[in-house]
Amino acid sequence: MTREPTPAMKSHRWFAAVYDRMSGAQERGALGRMRRDLLSGLQGDVLEIGAGTGANFEHYPPGVPVVATDPDEHMLKRARRRLDAMPGASIELRQAPAERLPFDPASFDAVVSTLVLCTVDDPQTALGEIRRVLRRGGELRFLEHVRGAGMLGRAQDVIEPLWGWCSAGCHPNRHTEQALRDAGFEPESLDRRKLAPWMPAIAGVARVAAGGVAVPRIVIAATPGERDDGFAVRIAVFVNEQGISREDELDDLDATAVHCVGYVDGTPVAAGRLIVADDHAKIGRMAVLASHRGRGLGALVLQALEQEGVARGVRRSRLSAQLHARGFYERCGYKAFGDVYDDVGIPHIDMEREINAGTSSPQR
Repeated sequence: MTREPTPAMKSHRWFAAVYDRMSGAQERGALGRMRRDLLSGLQGDVLEIGAGTGANFEHYPPGVPVVATDPDEHMLKRARRRLDAMPGASIELRQAPAERLPFDPASFDAVVSTLVLCTVDDPQTALGEIRRVLRRGGELRFLEHVRGAGMLGRAQDVIEPLWGWCSAGCHPNRHTEQALRDAGFEPESLDRRKLAPWMPAIAGVARVAAGGVAVPRIVIAATPGERDDGFAVRIAVFVNEQGISREDELDDLDATAVHCVGYVDGTPVAAGRLIVADDHAKIGRMAVLASHRGRGLGALVLQALEQEGVARGVRRSRLSAQLHARGFYERCGYKAFGDVYDDVGIPHIDMEREINAGTSSPQR
């Protein structure tokens, strides 16, 4: 069910140290009751993202197996202390960001997100990852504060930079309800709450909407047809969308490269390639169709190519990232080196990271 992640993790030592004290009164009152109501009746395998110090732990139904993740080691240390005081709890802790969950597709019956989507770097990628790891018919239970209407919303816009600095990157003004719908979730129930007079919130249960995106299938191309599917995605993105010439895009290196293709409902929608150099894997031509971006497909293709590199004996991955995609690769653990340069009229930056053998096999 799991894959070992290796992205760079954020850490907020002081915020973790004061979080429980700051929220204690709320947790003993209205917020604690909201958590209890939200988690009541959970069944099956449960994943919690952004578990923080473990405020939800006491509210899970007895015996329900929970994997609780958080990217912050200091938050997890405090969650571990809380868990140590709960003998018999069926909760496992894992360090992982919501945008890069180290689990195979269709691993969980429910995902819990409480006061998390305000803080993640990329809400759409996180929601895509949630959808990926949910089993068919699975549910997302959420409690999130959101942008207010009118003057309140405008005030939240103004205070966002300072608020985020004081609150470990929290954005008080995100349109999370719309983000859920944009990611293919349809709320079955949605209650509008207030965590404070100046902090509106939504709570409820959502499932993938009818006709929503199916679980993607990621393959290392084993046939000419699969390779050509990858070429078709690259042509759509790099040639048709970005204006790169076909001759520059489909080069001589394609003949010996390893190609990866991502399919949704049998349609190729993502692609990338791998070239093994002397001591590293050179990953490139990463592309996702515009209609399927923000769903975690790029991260899945990247993981599959990294794993293929490990299988071929290399422990370092390098890539030439278009500058606008730098943030995506940084969230996947890559670090930039050298100067920005021009390639086919587009600014690029070289990036690299170490890779290891702790990833699951892509489907072949």
